[in-house]
Amino acid sequence: PEALVAAREAERLARRPTGRASIYWLDAAVEVGRCHRALGQPDSAVAILGRAARAWERWRAEISDLEWRERAASGLSGLFAEYGLALLDPRRRAPEAVRVRQAFDALQAFQARTLEERMHGQGLSARAMTRRAGADSLRRSVLRDGELLVDLVATPDTTFAFLVTRGGVSVAMLPGAGRLDPLFRAWRDAMRGDASARTVEQGLQRLSAELLGPIAASVRASRSLIVSGGGPFALWPI
Repeated sequence: PEALVAAREAERLARRPTGRASIYWLDAAVEVGRCHRALGQPDSAVAILGRAARAWERWRAEISDLEWRERAASGLSGLFAEYGLALLDPRRRAPEAVRVRQAFDALQAFQARTLEERMHGQGLSARAMTRRAGADSLRRSVLRDGELLVDLVATPDTTFAFLVTRGGVSVAMLPGAGRLDPLFRAWRDAMRGDASARTVEQGLQRLSAELLGPIAASVRASRSLIVSGGGPFALWPI
């Protein structure tokens, strides 16, 4: 409780008189949300983290420098990690299927940020992209019977693996980039350094065990597999 009081005070002090977001306020809001979840109040965490995520989108929409927006987005991965964890928290007053769908839809703002901005060029993409592909629209209008979409959302401590089929959506919680990135670099360096085939294969097996092992049953049960993932996963040998 004392930590929550301190976090709330820091959030209050970080607010701008105009009501516009700042990096300091967003960081403070993340800490408030983290404290609420630690105290068993995930719905309160969802409320403040949802406000922070929406404020982040409005704020970055006003910045036309694409490189700045990409750097800012990467630095705020903690916001969306906490938001996703709060939305998925089983202590919330919502069925599991609803929680997973809400988390998938909410994290698309973080997942698709670079793609949207490159598609829209110098335009203010957060204003132009008024609707994103949600879990329900993918299930009903895009995916076919037997197809599995694995959407990987990487944050430093947690990787959310959303598994979407026509029948529903689920999620697996995998190690974050802090754990996975060194494994990828070790495999890449071994391959580039002309290491033995056995060493390279062992590196691939370690990557597979961490990333694909927990979702292997769903992958094997599908006829076709679609993998999407931003950040470091763009270079992974999926």
